[in-house]
Amino acid sequence: MFNLKEILAAETYSQSALVSQVFWGLLACEIVNQKSREVTELTTVRKIKDILKSRLSESPMQMLHQTSWLLHWCLVFSFTAEKSNGLFAALLADKSNFGDAYLNVVQLRCPHLMRHMVASFLLGRSNYQPQPQTSRTPINTLSKDAIYTVALPIIIAEEEVYSDAFTKFTVALLDEFDFERAIKLANDIYDEASNDLLLRPHAAELRRQALLYVFEVKSRLYGQGQDLKQFCEDNQITEEGCSANVVSNLQEQGMIVVQQSDGKIAIQGN
Repeated sequence: MFNLKEILAAETYSQSALVSQVFWGLLACEIVNQKSREVTELTTVRKIKDILKSRLSESPMQMLHQTSWLLHWCLVFSFTAEKSNGLFAALLADKSNFGDAYLNVVQLRCPHLMRHMVASFLLGRSNYQPQPQTSRTPINTLSKDAIYTVALPIIIAEEEVYSDAFTKFTVALLDEFDFERAIKLANDIYDEASNDLLLRPHAAELRRQALLYVFEVKSRLYGQGQDLKQFCEDNQITEEGCSANVVSNLQEQGMIVVQQSDGKIAIQGN
């Protein structure tokens, strides 16, 4: 299959239907064999994206349909990896490589995927989800603020169409700044993820990242003396690795973080 793909990739698109079938077949093989995200994205997914854009540019509905298929295939590929691999998140957040087509699928055709969008962005906020390996062709890393910049506007716009613990958590934390409700909804995220076939293996980490996100937003809002150790004890999450996770995320978002002698975290300049 891979050798056939290499031959056809060099051909013109006069046999575009055959070329398309080959790349879809290759993607299926890579999903079944759990190939790395780097291999799958660079050799297959980006190629299918280009083929769809070329073949279906004058057929918006067919384009939406095929793009929806690709997004769902990458959903399965991402969440069946041992610790998720970030490809589903990349389709939604990496606009330089994938544009807005996949967000349009979520908003116009598959609002239920907002759950998995938020989940993929949460898992991408820590080392739980491995970062893509460097290669000659760059693969962009996921922004730690993707839930705010990418997910929140769609969730608010489609609130009457679809909502669950994941979307309600996003609104409670980033729009209403209701931290008590966000903490409660982080526990609901665990319950809903535990009953979702794809999210079940990641349920505990989803709850952990949701709670740490609450702590980060509180730290940014209030600035001084946020006690991470006490927060972890109160919410029954393991403290190991949390401090480095939180500090790294805050620094990536442009914050100057100070770890005080008593172990509390403060934002300098607030």
